[in-house]
This record gives sequence, structure tokens and C-alpha cells, in this order.
Amino acid sequence: MKTTNSQEQAKALLKKYKAGNCSPEEEKQVLNWYYSFNAADESIPEERLSKMAKRLSKNVAQAIPDSGSSATVILAFIKTWGSMAAILTIAVSIALLFYRDRLKPEVPVALRYQQVSTLPGERKVISLSDGSKVWLNNASTLKYPEVFADSDRTVQLQGEAFFEVSKRKHKPFIIHTPELRVEVLGTSFDVKAFENEAHETVTVATGKVAVSSPHSKQKLILFKGERVQYRRQDQYLSKTSGDVAESRNWQNNILAFKYESLENIARELERWYGVKFVFRTKMLLHKRYTLKQKDESLNTVMKALSAGEFNYSIRNFTVTVW
Repeated sequence: MKTTNSQEQAKALLKKYKAGNCSPEEEKQVLNWYYSFNAADESIPEERLSKMAKRLSKNVAQAIPDSGSSATVILAFIKTWGSMAAILTIAVSIALLFYRDRLKPEVPVALRYQQVSTLPGERKVISLSDGSKVWLNNASTLKYPEVFADSDRTVQLQGEAFFEVSKRKHKPFIIHTPELRVEVLGTSFDVKAFENEAHETVTVATGKVAVSSPHSKQKLILFKGERVQYRRQDQYLSKTSGDVAESRNWQNNILAFKYESLENIARELERWYGVKFVFRTKMLLHKRYTLKQKDESLNTVMKALSAGEFNYSIRNFTVTVW
């Protein structure tokens, strides 16, 4: 350790000397140091000088591939100076000139992003570089970096996904939706943010989550079993208790509606089955229904919903209701 410190001090002193920034005392120290080398090594054998020059030449060539440096040039330089001080000076100069850039802080490399989307009726599981996992619901899109930045872990979501975030104490996990910013350190939760719906919701299964919106000064902290709902109409955040199991129904292929309007149910069914709903009787849009089905066909779901209250037909991926 002591030898390393002495070498660093010597390099720093030589650098100041070459730049003309030495004090009189430091300049005297450099000259005395040089002459002590000169006196001790004034008779270096030619063969040893040649070997030294070749070794130094190889180091220079590695540092500067296109420099054209050769052992002959360096050997001449050493002979001219006639001492080990010449060798030391060249070596230190190379270190200062060609390795100084390696000491500079690295410029962050631009993040490379991946984007994963699902079709209606399709779901995917995505593993992120930090060990976090994302279950992406149908008709949704997740954009994320191949490798996260040093300061945080930021992704973008459009649609719905359930996140299991690995713990990183000083590296928050941030999700941007069209209207919300969701920040966590390590937890699991569901985010639902479809652009054609009136609300965005976040439901926490484990841990703690902070939810805010760029359109509001509100920032709400959620714990296990709590849910936040953002109303697009008036840009308002509200917190309530949330049914965690209910928010995860889609992961188990369960369609569940609790006193939901037929308009909202139709949107969900469009994403699940890849169809388009057309309502001939507009008043039906506001009728409310409760239903729970698992792994059923669209026709079975529509039969259970209608129950004699309305008529429907399914043709060419279009569901007509009247």
C-alpha cells in the first residue's frame, strides 16, 4: 500500500513538472530525483537497454495501436537521456496521456427499450432485468428498458398488469400510465389503466405503494388491501379498501363483474374475446349486472348476462345488442 502511494505521488509530481506548475522546492525535488537515477544507472548494458525499449514499445503500441512507435525510437530516446529516469519518465507520460480518460466517470449509455403488447384474449408473463415479474393482461402494452438505469427502474404501461417487484432499497420501481405515476420499492399490486375507460385503478396485494398524478397535487400512500381510483373527468384521486383476489381474477381466466354497467362489461368482453359490441338500444348501456364465469365461451357469457332481459347476436366478430 505504501509503495502504491509513493508511485501515485511521483506521477502527480512529474505531471506538475511537465506542466510548469511546480514550486521551487518541488522542482528541486524532481531534478535531484533525476540526477540520483542518472548517477546510479549511467552504465546500463546495451542488451538490457534494448530489452527495456522493446517492452516499453509493446506497452505503447497497446495503448496507441496506430502510433507507429517502435523499439528503435524509444531506445534512441533512452540512450540520449542515458538513465533509468528516461524510462520512468516515458512510462509515467504514457500512463498520464493515454490512461487518463479511463479515470473519467463513464457517460451513461442510452437505455435500450423493449415493448411487449398483447392481443385481445392474450396474456403474457414478462421477466425484467432486476428479477421483477409482470403479468400483462389482454389488449395491453408494457415498455421497459433491457437493463434498468442506476438511479431507478422505470416502465410504461397502457392497459392492465399485475406486478411483483423485487426489493431494491435505494432504487425505486416507477410505473407511468397515461394519467398516473406509481412508485414502489418492493411489493406486488395490480394497475389498470385502459385509455377508453373513465377510471384508472391501483390495488395493492403486498407492501406499500405511492400513487400520484401530474394533473393533481395529491399523492396517496397505499398499503395491502387498499385501492386508489383516478377519475379522468375531474382528475381526482380517491382511496378505498380493495379486494385483492378480485383484482387478480383475470390472471386465473375469471371474468367477474359486480353491479357493473353493461357498457363497461362490453369493453371488457371486447378485450377478452377480440370482438366489437354494437348497441341498438342505447338505454341498455346503463343497465347493471353481476356475473362470474371462468374459461367460458363468449356465447355462454352472453347467455348468462342477457337472461331474457335483452337480445343479442354474434356474427363476424361483432356482437349486436338490442
